[in-house]
Amino acid sequence: MKNQIIFTSNVEGVIDDEAIYPQPANKFLPEWYKKQDSYKRGNINTSSVPEAWGQRQAKKCPAIQEIVTQGIVIPAWTDVYVVKNGDYWDWSVGQQVFTGVNEGDISYHNMHQIQEMDLNVIPGYGILKFMSPYSFVTPEGYGLEFQDPFYHIRRDVKVLPGKVETDIWHTVNFLFEFYKELDKEKKKTYIY
Repeated sequence: MKNQIIFTSNVEGVIDDEAIYPQPANKFLPEWYKKQDSYKRGNINTSSVPEAWGQRQAKKCPAIQEIVTQGIVIPAWTDVYVVKNGDYWDWSVGQQVFTGVNEGDISYHNMHQIQEMDLNVIPGYGILKFMSPYSFVTPEGYGLEFQDPFYHIRRDVKVLPGKVETDIWHTVNFLFEFYKELDKEKKKTYIY
């Protein structure tokens, strides 16, 4: 095996669906990145404002380019619905991928598992996690780092980062938390 990542799945149809198959990050550029000019043009002779001196915008910053365009994005394999109505929480998915008795598209780490961690938890449950339909296989000595896509600015939900020795453990699930209290006036909040 060369230095490559192999994606497999025991879930029928997942590998064949291009819309949800893991893809290069440069296919999922943030909207601000696509819209931003490469340079902010101005005239250094007539302006005392540094922004008018032909400075490059964030789109041309090598560090930002690297983090936005490199890596692999795992698109959501289903829509997720999180409902908070008073003190009651419920979650479901648009099209369930897992069908076994002990399987589900969403699970959670309970309060005991995450005690002392400063996370935005769901009272009585803990923190939710997406149960991935994929297995990730890497060569011996290689692992993968998983994180929320950088510079895809969202203020409501965040996938928590983690590193996995995917040369040994191939199953990876994704913990996620809410940045803020869900809107109490809305009966449903959708996460995509």
